[in-house]
Amino acid sequence: MSETGNGETVALETVGLSKSFDQLRVLDDINIKVKSGEFLAVVGPNGAGKTTWCNVVTGFEPAQAGQVKLHGTAIDHMKPHNRYRAGITRTFQTPRILESLTLEENVAVSIRVKRGEAITRARAFLEGLGVEATTTPGHEASLYERRVVELGRAAVNSPDVIVLDEPLAGLRQPEHEAILGLARRVASDGAAVVIIEHLIPTIAPVVDRMVVLANTRVLAEGRPNDVLRLPAVIDAYLGQPMSDGDNL
Repeated sequence: MSETGNGETVALETVGLSKSFDQLRVLDDINIKVKSGEFLAVVGPNGAGKTTWCNVVTGFEPAQAGQVKLHGTAIDHMKPHNRYRAGITRTFQTPRILESLTLEENVAVSIRVKRGEAITRARAFLEGLGVEATTTPGHEASLYERRVVELGRAAVNSPDVIVLDEPLAGLRQPEHEAILGLARRVASDGAAVVIIEHLIPTIAPVVDRMVVLANTRVLAEGRPNDVLRLPAVIDAYLGQPMSDGDNL
């Protein structure tokens, strides 16, 4: 098991992670640690490698160099489904649900108990996030319902690590609050939660720490209110300083 200098448990770590597509370098020597119980944001401009980092961590893309570690053990040899079983789950920018199943059935398929109990737990989860029509067929689901279903499948079995790839895209402010509130609770229960997102004023007050990727590398990391005031981050990503009204 990996620990920080303060004795805190490191759930997820990428060490020297590098990735290229043909001659295009996307990730270059990426070193990121996420502690158990931490809510971390990975942010940066388009093309910075954020989703590629997520794909490598969860096994959907291989790295050219470096390692992915879960609780200090390298898992680079594991396929995505084995990483899921080991405790790493994720969501996708475009939610992936089973169109022929109801919303509650979509969540229930991931719950490792008998079907009746799984349906009951799935229904309670969905209703807790404002989805009342839990028997709606997947093909009729709204974007918010699709995102909640996918988040439910990722979170319902108490994973060690959950990576959320732009879960707020296309949603309204109350829906942002519901999803971030759930992510915060998952972290409070001990999981390492990583969110990849562009809505900086929305996530900055909620996350514990922020890593900024730019030009294939880690540009900065630390507390959001410190990181977002760095001149290098403003120049490479924000374009202008955050205002006082952004509640940093």
